[in-house]
Amino acid sequence: MFGICLAAALGGMAMASPLAGRYGGDGARLDVRAGRLHLDLACAQAIIGTPQVDARGNFTATGSYQTANGGPDRVDESGRGNPAHFVGRLTGDRLTLEIIPATGEPVTLHLDRNRTVKMVRCL
Repeated sequence: MFGICLAAALGGMAMASPLAGRYGGDGARLDVRAGRLHLDLACAQAIIGTPQVDARGNFTATGSYQTANGGPDRVDESGRGNPAHFVGRLTGDRLTLEIIPATGEPVTLHLDRNRTVKMVRCL
C-alpha cells in the first residue's frame, strides 16, 4: 500500500534529469535547467532539445548550432542557427558531448559538472 501511495505521489512530479546542472570545459559552458540545455562556446552557441538519458548515461538530441565570427554581426542574419544533432555520454560528473552540425565539421567537448570557466570570446 505504501508503495502505491508513493508512486501516486511521485507520478505528478517531474523527475530531475541526471544532466541537471552547470558544466564547464575548455572554452565551453553548458547550462541544464528545467529541461533546457544551452551551450555557450567562445565562437559558437547551441540550443539543445531535451535528451532522454539511458541507464548507461548515453543520449541523443536535436537542436540548433550557430558559429560566430569576430567583429560586428549583420543585422539581417536570423540568429537561429543551423540544425544539429547532439550525442552525449554522462559518466559521473564528466560529460562528453559531440556536436554534429548539418553544415560544418563535428565538434567534441569534454565538460565537467560545476567546473568554472573563463570564456574568451571569438575575436
